[in-house]
Amino acid sequence: MSASIDIFPVEILDFTFDQVIKLSQHNLDAFLDSIDVHKQVKLKAKLYDKKGTLKPFSLDDRFQWDVEDETLMFSLENVYGVLEAYNEPIKEPGCPNPWWPLDVIIQPQNPIEDVESKVEKIKRLNWYWYIRCQWSNPSIMYLTCGMIAAAIAELSSGLIYTDDAWDPRHFPATYTEFLDFYYRKSKGTWFYKIAKESPNEIREELKHLPEK
Repeated sequence: MSASIDIFPVEILDFTFDQVIKLSQHNLDAFLDSIDVHKQVKLKAKLYDKKGTLKPFSLDDRFQWDVEDETLMFSLENVYGVLEAYNEPIKEPGCPNPWWPLDVIIQPQNPIEDVESKVEKIKRLNWYWYIRCQWSNPSIMYLTCGMIAAAIAELSSGLIYTDDAWDPRHFPATYTEFLDFYYRKSKGTWFYKIAKESPNEIREELKHLPEK
């Protein structure tokens, strides 16, 4: 079992691996500082093919990779856990509803401003990313998953959606909205409990790392 977060770009596709990693690191550091955790946490990214072979890439490359054969793996140095990132076209030709992944944007639980215009822009780009976090991962990796998603959404002026990584009643969301509530507050009791307990869990998970 796993949870995943989808990011639908609205305006921009042309940004790099380096931009995503640096902005994700910034988001993660800012969150940890806000809960008074001042550890040296370093985000890393590696690209693998289906056979598990490490694939070279440049940080200056555009933030896209082979849809069929490659998976981008995020991790934190000296921390247990890994995140899987994928990217692919949204439209599924031959499907009765070829734009079905956008149903969550068109008929959202959390209404967004000017949704019709945003959906048309998303369709023109016809691309999205999703990040998967296995249930066995610790809290810090779930947090990191969200911080990466927020970075991609900011760089792409995109929208974020999940129905299992956080309370679906908050979605879709912009990156600013997402950073305001993810692992911080929730409309639902279960996610509120996670937000309340996660700072102590994260402190415990990172206690072996050196201070900044």
